[in-house]
Formats: sequence, structure tokens, C-alpha cells
Amino acid sequence: MKKYFLFSFLVLMVFGCDPEDVDYRQLYVGSFDFMCIKSTMVMCYDTTNDCVNGWKELWVDTNYIESYVDLYNSNRIKIQFGDAIIGINVDTDDTIKQTIFPILLDNGDINLPEYPIGGHNYFIGKYIGHDTIEINLQYGYSAGGYDKYKVIGTRMH
Repeated sequence: MKKYFLFSFLVLMVFGCDPEDVDYRQLYVGSFDFMCIKSTMVMCYDTTNDCVNGWKELWVDTNYIESYVDLYNSNRIKIQFGDAIIGINVDTDDTIKQTIFPILLDNGDINLPEYPIGGHNYFIGKYIGHDTIEINLQYGYSAGGYDKYKVIGTRMH
């Protein structure tokens, strides 16, 4: 009996999985339900309650989509949280779509280094555990306004 156990153990040691072959991103992919809340922020100069620090939130719209978060390249994933276009990157003239290919770090943070920065533009993304994705991004299209997106994705079971 000891010989069989020892033989099995040796086979696993020789032919077992190499830890470098395990892709940490596998824990983060799968089917997700996404809710995307978009609003447009415009400058305001009045004293009404909806004008806060010179900004007013208008045109709030919520969209829902089911999609699959998938592996992409060596350190990225593919996330589709909508079918619309966010805008045009004025630096590169590229269309920014609601399908993104961010870098996924092993701690669950999501980085999108090609997203335009400066002004009102920013991108913050992370996983909470392995079953929830939160993305907050803004895209500024002029000095007088910008769009805000709050994206929440929950894994479908």
C-alpha cells in the first residue's frame, strides 16, 4: 500500500501542474449582469438645490446588459458593459467604446492605461471578491460638461 501511495505522489510531483501555468485571471472571468448608470454633468450658475459646486447632473440613464468577461492577451481581460460609445480620445483619435480591455492585477484592481487622462477624465476599476466588478469613469468632452459612468457587474450563477 505504501508503494502505491509513494508512486502516486511521485507521479504528481513529476507531472503535476506548474504554479506558473495557473492564470490568476481565471477566477475573475465568467458571465456577468452589468448595470451602467450614465449621467451628464453640466456647469451651472444658479442657487437651486440641484446646482452643487457649480455642477448640475442631467440626463441620467440606466442600461442593463448580460455579457461574458473573458481573458484577453497575457494580462488583460475583455469587459463589455454596454453597446454605446463613450467618446473619441482627442489625443489618439480612437473611439472609446463600452467594451474595454483593461489590465487585471492579481489583487483585483483593473487598470486601463490607454484611457485619456486630464481634465474631467478618469478611470477607476476593481473587483470586489471575484463576483462583483465596480467601474467608475468620467469622460470630459468640453470645458462645460462631462459624462459620468457608474458600472456594476455581478456574476451570474
